[in-house]
Amino acid sequence: MAGLAVAYIASEFKMAAAKESFLAQRVYEQIREQIQTGKLSPGTRLVNRKMAIELGTSMVPVREALNRLTSEGLLEHLPGGGNFVRKLNRKVPEPKLNLLGEAGLPVAPFEAELSF
Repeated sequence: MAGLAVAYIASEFKMAAAKESFLAQRVYEQIREQIQTGKLSPGTRLVNRKMAIELGTSMVPVREALNRLTSEGLLEHLPGGGNFVRKLNRKVPEPKLNLLGEAGLPVAPFEAELSF
């Protein structure tokens, strides 16, 4: 009987993890589209709690999506300051293309550029 309970809990955990992963992907795609279309303009601060409310989800998928967008260069994370939309530049330097391709990552049609 205990074995069935453990198996049930494990399957529920896997389903919850899959749901969180799906939500993070959906949130990522929505925020990325808003950046690409200019709905979120450069310099806009993205607040996790506010984004979660606007997108109808918890803060976990939002945090995962923002981390991914930061790693892709679309956002800039300032410790203690939050995440900000970067200025987009449609030109991708050749070395960056090579690094992304070698890492097996999709090469975005643009890269973010810091504007200080």
